[in-house]
Amino acid sequence: MPKSPWIFDSLSVILGALVLVSRAACTTSFPKACTSDVTCGDGMYCDTVGSCDYCSLSDAKHCGTPTSPAGCTACSKEMPTCSAGACVCTSDKSCGLGKVCRQGACLPCSLTAADQCGGSSNLICDVCSGSTPFCSGGVCTGCPTGYVPILPGTFTIGAADSEFPTGTYHADDETRHQVTLTRGFCMKATDVTQEEWHSAMGNYPSYFTACGVRCPVEQVSWWDALAYLNTLSRDQSLPQCYTLTGCAGSPGTGCAPGESSECGNETSCPDCKGNFTCQGVKFAGLDCPGLRLPTEAEWEFAARAGTTAATYNGTIDEAHLHCEQPNSVLDPIASFCGDSAATYLGAFHLTTWNIDTTCGPEPVGGKKANAWGLYDMLGDVNQWCWDYYGAYPTGPVTDPLGPVTGNSRVLRGGSWDDEAQDERSASRGGLEPESRWFDIGFRPVRTAP
Repeated sequence: MPKSPWIFDSLSVILGALVLVSRAACTTSFPKACTSDVTCGDGMYCDTVGSCDYCSLSDAKHCGTPTSPAGCTACSKEMPTCSAGACVCTSDKSCGLGKVCRQGACLPCSLTAADQCGGSSNLICDVCSGSTPFCSGGVCTGCPTGYVPILPGTFTIGAADSEFPTGTYHADDETRHQVTLTRGFCMKATDVTQEEWHSAMGNYPSYFTACGVRCPVEQVSWWDALAYLNTLSRDQSLPQCYTLTGCAGSPGTGCAPGESSECGNETSCPDCKGNFTCQGVKFAGLDCPGLRLPTEAEWEFAARAGTTAATYNGTIDEAHLHCEQPNSVLDPIASFCGDSAATYLGAFHLTTWNIDTTCGPEPVGGKKANAWGLYDMLGDVNQWCWDYYGAYPTGPVTDPLGPVTGNSRVLRGGSWDDEAQDERSASRGGLEPESRWFDIGFRPVRTAP
């Protein structure tokens, strides 16, 4: 059927209207004329020819995203690069004085952070490393001569079942658990020597004086060690870390008449305790900048030097747990009952160990150091630690100081007269703090500045 003329007229009107609407839409669509960024709206800017344009994900002059405020962002000298719509820094230099570029942002140089150490006048922050790994007051610092820097860290303290092939040897007091140390510290590379003790305290308390001034001082009590460390701090104009109360006698005077460090506390031969002892001690805490004993956790962390085996030179096999020779694991690093031959006057003749030799301590530093530069962490003389001796916690701990109370103080490292199985990084023991034995010494630490 033929269409009516009015139908054609109606269609023409509708089509015409659509064209007009389309043209009107085109006059207001992008690019839009503008006189300012505000006219363009969010995520856009007014360009130099008066047209609105979108903020760019990479253009440093007009950096932004579709949701950025009107006008976008002009990246600055400090943050000169537009990346994914955000201004970022690309180098420390672009950040200027006293700042460092980290993950695209300019941050102030830190007075304490070793990876961005510096002050407001630094062009580029320092990354502290090597012999000066600590940041103190914006300056990279290290340890005094003779001391080794130990950085903060987390490790597993205690003995693994795998330390010995049978998995049966290790004491119940060596429960493995995680320890975090938040402070770096400086540890003396060797035990305190007889010469160093005499220089500070004016006497020679050692049983084996004939070993020589480079041999470790021994026959010193835990109280003797604290007195020495306080004296050293005072002489170096550092705060003393220990407040000792109720003290009597003189440090380093050795055994009292009738006592001996040879007898093992027999009734007929009393244990060596000397005449110096104190009734109490208050510790200033781990932030004390003076000389102090290491905590037990600090000691094992330093001794292991990142290793996980029984010693920092590997694990001892079952055929060499006592004084057997040769011992490929211990001989290079430790003086123990199988490798403590001595020829000086007063050395022991120890046929009871099934070895026909004379034995005693040796001069410090004669064995191979661990990976962090510490000598004789195992063997030669046992080393006093701060902590009371007691059961370990079973869960993770941070900066532990040991039990709050106790009767004995911790000894670590083993000595010249101990068996190989006691010369392990995890091996621990304890004695009354007034005890003085010819196989006990110590080494100082200082919390990093």
